[in-house]
Amino acid sequence: MARLIAVLGKVNGQSEPAVVEWVNPDHVSAVRREVVGTEPRVELYVSLKVSGMPLTRSWFGAFSTAAEAESRWEAFLAEIAPAD
Repeated sequence: MARLIAVLGKVNGQSEPAVVEWVNPDHVSAVRREVVGTEPRVELYVSLKVSGMPLTRSWFGAFSTAAEAESRWEAFLAEIAPAD
């Protein structure tokens, strides 16, 4: 069975990210983070390229510190490519 991971984004102006799509991490060909803003409001965006699909940019949330945004980014990378 295929493994799927959640991709987050803004939904109807909500202040918290919500699942906007599910992707099979085996088909992810590129991923990039973009951290916007400074403390106390740091936003994390993730650009994701899935084979056969256009590049997407998803909002992963607003954080109080850059370290919190980095932690969320690292958690997402672990979902895409878990250490075996």
